[in-house]
Amino acid sequence: MINCWILDDQYGERIYNSLKDWDYMNYPTSYPIKRNVTSPLPYLKKIKNGDIILLDNYFPGEKREEPMGDAFLEEYLHKGLKCKIICISDYGERLTEQYGNRYEARLQGDIIGYAPNKEGEKIKGIIA
Repeated sequence: MINCWILDDQYGERIYNSLKDWDYMNYPTSYPIKRNVTSPLPYLKKIKNGDIILLDNYFPGEKREEPMGDAFLEEYLHKGLKCKIICISDYGERLTEQYGNRYEARLQGDIIGYAPNKEGEKIKGIIA
């Protein structure tokens, strides 16, 4: 079974609802998160090699949104995981110019695409 981790603070439920009946390459797909999350960092303990990660960049901070997606990727790279990551952001590929950990993850082939919107069909097209 492949896990698809939806790490998004505002549209997690919407993304889940658009993907829940889809099996990646005919493999049963599990969605451990079916709601919005406030931080992607705690999920690093549960993610394993081969998983799919749908990663938003900005999450609620103390005073404003913070780029916790990049902090997540820093820890991800440190752990040596190998997953398929789709960055969910209006900024698209420009994120790799702004955040070094996204650049590194893309260089090693883990970031497989960018979804500028939160629609399941676009995400499926990148993964398939």
